[in-house]
Amino acid sequence: MLSDVKGLLTNKIAMLVMVLTFLWLLIDSSARLFVSSSNNIVNDKDRNISALILPQLSEQDVSELTNAYKTYGSDMPTSQSGLSLAEQAKQQGELKSLFIGDNKLKLKAVITASENEKTVERTLPTQSSKLNALIEITNVKSGKKRIERFTDGVLVQGYMLAIEKSTQIILTKEQGQNQQKIILTMYSGNRSVDKQ
Repeated sequence: MLSDVKGLLTNKIAMLVMVLTFLWLLIDSSARLFVSSSNNIVNDKDRNISALILPQLSEQDVSELTNAYKTYGSDMPTSQSGLSLAEQAKQQGELKSLFIGDNKLKLKAVITASENEKTVERTLPTQSSKLNALIEITNVKSGKKRIERFTDGVLVQGYMLAIEKSTQIILTKEQGQNQQKIILTMYSGNRSVDKQ
């Protein structure tokens, strides 16, 4: 092995290749280690910076588009304002939602709750359990929603509550000689079943 190394060191071609490789490594490492700072400086004057301008419609185009879409517009107000007091007094029959003052009431569920426990039972009602109605109350002005639990026979914003079945409740209110009776239901009872 020593004779092989001695043979390489005496061979002129092998020595030339080793010297050239050593010079190439030296030049490459010096170029990588000693980078001039002038190469790293970015000249901001060379850049052409301009603001991004988004395309804009002309006033004529805007008016044409507005007029074209007026035929599809709706006469309904953009914000939900509820009903007037006169319209609220006329509410009768089976409804999915009821307006009382600034509130909109929707029946969400009828549940059975045991008097002994605070948990909701999913069994048939017994003598020791009470039916409760979960009603979503939405303030039509602020849009805030909350769900409240009411038991059978209590007043709900001036209406007497009676739980009729698992999908609807009856709200009644005396108005002079007349009685306002509203059946608040979770969904419409007129559902048809296709026969096959």
